[in-house]
Amino acid sequence: MSYKFALSGGLGDCIRQCFERDGYSRLSTESKSECIIHSHNPFSEELVKYHPAVLDGRCVISKLPFATANHALLPIAEPRIDKNPPIFFGADAEKVRYLLPKEPYVILAPDAGDPCKGLPDHILLEAIGSYPVDAKLVLLGSTKISNASNVWRGDDSRLKNVLDLRNSLNVPETILAIRGASRVYTAHSAINIIAWLYNIPQTVCVPRQLHYELYMTMMYRTNKEDYGMNHTFSRMILY
Repeated sequence: MSYKFALSGGLGDCIRQCFERDGYSRLSTESKSECIIHSHNPFSEELVKYHPAVLDGRCVISKLPFATANHALLPIAEPRIDKNPPIFFGADAEKVRYLLPKEPYVILAPDAGDPCKGLPDHILLEAIGSYPVDAKLVLLGSTKISNASNVWRGDDSRLKNVLDLRNSLNVPETILAIRGASRVYTAHSAINIIAWLYNIPQTVCVPRQLHYELYMTMMYRTNKEDYGMNHTFSRMILY
């Protein structure tokens, strides 16, 4: 019988499940397995598709159209014991090093899989303007998702001091880039979750209603989830 587990939710949820559950980690040891991708973010599959177990046929990826009601029906893996970060395959480390600044850099990530979480352009422009002219700013994300900040062309004058790497990195490469950043300026998104899990200081911009739902409800107080705000140099901006 093959081993079966699911990654469910947004991209950030799926990444977090790789840290907290042993389903992804067991791919390296199982002779036959199936990973069910149940996500509203099309990039979630990239967490698994480059894994050696997938490439050599030991693991099959299946996709289930996202519906909140399906989550409780999915095979969720057991809690993960290993406290070390999981290894995400598929990142071209040489490419990432070549593209990123050699000096300390700040990542700007305005987009989120959920349209209500993406940053309005004026907030991102304020963030860019708050840094010194010689600061190394790197814009990450995708202009291929429906709610992306894709009104900016690559030659837009507002990006003259920003290294635009949108659409340049896959998910494992994005994780690698975030791990090397000195700070992340982001919407409440997968990039927020990655920075949190790797303990990278960040500024998270959150709509006020979402802040209430995530941070002020009984569920939050019970689970004690902080989304990176426990880092000494992290801060939150409400809008």
